[in-house]
Amino acid sequence: MVKRSDNGIKRRLFRSYLRMFILFFISIVVVTFVSFIGAKNALTKLGEEALKNRINMGIEMMDMLETQVKNSKITREEAEEIFRTKMLNKKSSDGKTRGLNKKLELDIEAYMYAIDSNGNEKMHPFKEGENISKVVDNKGQNVTKLIIDEGKNPKDGGIIAFSWKNPGEKKARDKVNAVAYYEPWDWYLNVGCYYEDFYGNIIQIFIKILIVTVVVLVLSTFLIRFMISKKVEPLNKLIELMDRIGEGDLSSKTDINSKDELGYMGNILNNTLDEIKSIIISIKSVSEKINEKVKYANEASDSTLQASQHITEAIEEITCAAGDTTRDMEMSVNAVADLTNNIVSIKDTSLLLQNEAINAGKLNSNVLKILKDLEEKSSENFNLSEETANNMNLLTEKSNTIVEIINTIENISRQINLLALNASIEASKAGEAGRGFAVVAQGIKDLSSQTEEATTQINEHINELIEAIEHSGESVIKTKQSSEIQRNTINETQGVLKEVIRFIKEIPKHIKSNVDKIEETHSKKDMVNSSMNEVLRLTQGISAATEEIASSITEVNINISEIDDMIKDLDNSAKNLSEKSDKFKL
Repeated sequence: MVKRSDNGIKRRLFRSYLRMFILFFISIVVVTFVSFIGAKNALTKLGEEALKNRINMGIEMMDMLETQVKNSKITREEAEEIFRTKMLNKKSSDGKTRGLNKKLELDIEAYMYAIDSNGNEKMHPFKEGENISKVVDNKGQNVTKLIIDEGKNPKDGGIIAFSWKNPGEKKARDKVNAVAYYEPWDWYLNVGCYYEDFYGNIIQIFIKILIVTVVVLVLSTFLIRFMISKKVEPLNKLIELMDRIGEGDLSSKTDINSKDELGYMGNILNNTLDEIKSIIISIKSVSEKINEKVKYANEASDSTLQASQHITEAIEEITCAAGDTTRDMEMSVNAVADLTNNIVSIKDTSLLLQNEAINAGKLNSNVLKILKDLEEKSSENFNLSEETANNMNLLTEKSNTIVEIINTIENISRQINLLALNASIEASKAGEAGRGFAVVAQGIKDLSSQTEEATTQINEHINELIEAIEHSGESVIKTKQSSEIQRNTINETQGVLKEVIRFIKEIPKHIKSNVDKIEETHSKKDMVNSSMNEVLRLTQGISAATEEIASSITEVNINISEIDDMIKDLDNSAKNLSEKSDKFKL
């Protein structure tokens, strides 16, 4: 996959550079062509002016010679020959050719010649004396007519153009002539050359520029391929590293030491890997701590639940004992009522009363024993309530510790999210080459978002757990207060029953004097009834308080079950976080 990616990057980079150089080549060609056209036109105008200057020079010389003819210093024929000799050369031995005058060629193959109105060559380097009145160019134009028309009536500034093919040449070439008519001699003076003589060197320069440009383009192509290979190699290393990162391997690093952008990206990626590894290690550490705290919370929850169950059992026993005490007290009240109703017959039933008094003493002793047991159970209930309250406080502290840990995880998650965002920005700057890095950065960002959502849910569960613990703590405090009230009430009941027992124990001693004191005993029956009713009321209060304690304990059990469920949710979230962090190889 990396090799295919490497080749793909090479091709894309090579195409980009090649398109750029082709555009550069086209620009050079266009600029060169435009410059060539401009130079060609400028040189053509300069050449035409040079030809006309030669014509003007020839006309001036002809005027000078014509003046001498008019002054009879020389004849017309002598004047014409002098002009031919000056402009060309002396006639050669063949009596026809004169050759070119190198001093007057203007560094181009231009020469001067003249014809008369009949088309006879009056002066020519090679064809003097010939008639060219019938000569036409490749376009069918009569050359003599062109010369005569422009010479007598200049329409194009004394410049004519026609195609001309010399003997031995394969194709005709465009030729330009500067023309002027000298009427005294009936000469149409011409200075002509080929257009390419004006800008021939420019064409050579243009061709050389094109050749050099093509050579540069070819060399640049090979150089670009070489440079791309050098650039793609470290980029390929970055892609391989990002592939390993995408698979969860954070143990590798890039060894790109170049000073360019790829080296800078490599350093940033190495630093980012260090930060991510540090964050993953921190997440693992926090996850382990959460697991430990959850384990401890589970143990504490189980212990609290067991203690609550013991409290429930003790309360049930207290409730049963309170019910028995209530029934016994009701029986005592009924007995006292019967005693009051039958007090008149005490005399006859003194022995029976004595036996009943003994039985009442035994019964009250049993009641006193029951109250003592109830006091012990109430003390146990009070101690258990206090222990439960302490456990609730400890659970609250541990929950707050978990909240701090969760906040730490949440802060770490935000930092990861920020680092992923920076990595995405750097990847977007890298363009196409940074797409793989952007995918990794997005994966890290998604993992950070999931971690942040998990920590938010854990935080919400912990807050609900703390709220439930606080509510349970309040219930435990109320239970503790109720137990303390119950214990005080039992102590008071014990005191009253001790007095009753002491009183009943005195009855047998005074049974014999009971007859004499029947009236006195009868007067005290209301006090006895009141005391018994008070005892009955206290016993009923104990029973009601015990039922409230049982209800509170039931509510505590429900809250503890909810806490246990929350702790399990926290444990599952911690395990999920640990599993995600274990996917990374550090």
